Amino acid sequence: AFVRNSSLLSRLGGESVVSLMIRYFYGKAFSDARIVKLFDAPDAATLESRIQQQIVFVTAVLGGGGAVDARATYAGLMALGITNDQFDAVVDGISATLRSQNVPPTVMSEVEAFCEGLRASIVR
Repeated sequence: AFVRNSSLLSRLGGESVVSLMIRYFYGKAFSDARIVKLFDAPDAATLESRIQQQIVFVTAVLGGGGAVDARATYAGLMALGITNDQFDAVVDGISATLRSQNVPPTVMSEVEAFCEGLRASIVR
């Protein structure tokens, strides 16, 4: 399920735009009772570290710079016991984030399909 797709990263606006979208997404996640516990952190430094890790991971899997150990990342996500409902909530949050940033519907559909391709690697 780990596929690099640089054209998708570029259509989203590149690494800096993806970074901003991830920060926006975290705000959405904190307001969703289904997933808030997956993104909550004990303090601001830990939260910032997690956001930075997500930025590196998402940028890499979409074909940007940097290397990530996808298997280790997926194993860590599986250890969280993420359910299908929680996965759906994350995808809903991603979709809402993309809509708020005026991402074209065709690109949104690609992102949603990309996320769906990761479901089996993440959901327990």
